[in-house]
Amino acid sequence: MTTIESIQIDLFINKTHSLVIHLFNDGTIHRKGYGTTNFPDNDLYVGIIDPSIFENYIAQIHEGYLQHAGVYDFDTKLGEQCMLSYIINCKDQSYTFEYQYGSQSEGPHQEIANLLSDAIKITDPWFVKQRTTTTP
Repeated sequence: MTTIESIQIDLFINKTHSLVIHLFNDGTIHRKGYGTTNFPDNDLYVGIIDPSIFENYIAQIHEGYLQHAGVYDFDTKLGEQCMLSYIINCKDQSYTFEYQYGSQSEGPHQEIANLLSDAIKITDPWFVKQRTTTTP
């Protein structure tokens, strides 16, 4: 399989940057938000996590799926306007999946939706800790 060096996830809801998750193979992490419009904390937290978290996460990415990278702009956009960018950075190439959709209509492919959900889940413990230790 192609060597994955980092994952970049950015979600905009109604043009507001509501979620940032950037994971790197050395354990570096960037995280902001929960992917909702009502989250009051707009700070970006940067730190280091156990690199095995990254390795376990990328193990679920199948190389065959990389051929589906591209821009998906759905015609019907009901609800809040969303733009999800999911980028897989490999040693020699990047694969970008961009989805423009409505919150109440068809959105990202199920595999990308699962990867997004899992990224939130695996980074939540670190994110919560950062927010509680740096917020006055």
